[in-house]
Amino acid sequence: MTREGEHGREAADHAGAVSRSEIEPLEAGRDAITRRAWRDAFDLLTQADASGLLEPHDLEALGEAAWWTGRLEDCIDARQRAYSAYVESGNSSRAAKVALTVAKDYYAIRASVGTSWLNRADRLLFDAAYAGTPPWDIGRPQSAFLRLAESGALRGRVLDVGCGTGEHALMAAALGLEATGIDASRSAIALAGRKAEDRGLAARFMVWDAFDLPALGVQFDTVLDSGLFHVFDNEDRARYIRSLRAAVVPDGRYFLLCFSDQVPGDVGPRRVSEDEIRESFSDGWEVLSIEGTTMDANFTPTGIPAWLSAIVRTAPAEGG
Repeated sequence: MTREGEHGREAADHAGAVSRSEIEPLEAGRDAITRRAWRDAFDLLTQADASGLLEPHDLEALGEAAWWTGRLEDCIDARQRAYSAYVESGNSSRAAKVALTVAKDYYAIRASVGTSWLNRADRLLFDAAYAGTPPWDIGRPQSAFLRLAESGALRGRVLDVGCGTGEHALMAAALGLEATGIDASRSAIALAGRKAEDRGLAARFMVWDAFDLPALGVQFDTVLDSGLFHVFDNEDRARYIRSLRAAVVPDGRYFLLCFSDQVPGDVGPRRVSEDEIRESFSDGWEVLSIEGTTMDANFTPTGIPAWLSAIVRTAPAEGG
């Protein structure tokens, strides 16, 4: 063997030895996790982390070991990094689980940040639902909204808020209206964009926060809400309505389709009464009508008891 060959073999052997020395703490750390030897696990996985060897599940394990050894900041850091890695890899369901755990961690020290992480988990769980067909995704417009469109009630710029896979924005676009759909789910928005392309319709779809509608930079003449309003608690409902008001022109129409208080049981979204709708839109809005109808769903042929509300944004008083 030539001298160059010997040097090459020595370099390869050295590289292999270094690699093994780096891997050993990772393997030992994983073993310590299974034995619930939390202090050893934290030290070993931290050592492996310095070499950049931790997979997302290892970062979760590092966070768990940090929690059990009283290192809350290290715990949160590891879990946040695991969350980011899962999001980057497209594993929404696992990312949502980690987000829920981080929310719990933060509630011990900073409730507002904990709430933010809960909201991330909610969005990811909705997003993960689109790996299949969620019960609300019926592949066509809601019958109640289709009747509105056929009656000529939609006009001007149309916003489909919480649009899912975009059927109502596409319905508006098919009428020749300028249509925008927003949703927190990236998967849903991607599906909506493909539908628009397949159907040759010029609708705009964006991943967007319904609490930040003013940042869209445009106001709408018509807003369609099928199944978004009823997912909010009281505090978020008020935030949503403030956001909505800023995005609707004076005399613009907001059409709301939501679960009614006639829906039996307590599984799924909140049940909403007529009085709740009127109270929620008592300031800066006028409730024109609330009528009983049904929401179509892909798990029942009879539909779900619902309210269809027509609500108008009132113009501010002169000098107001």
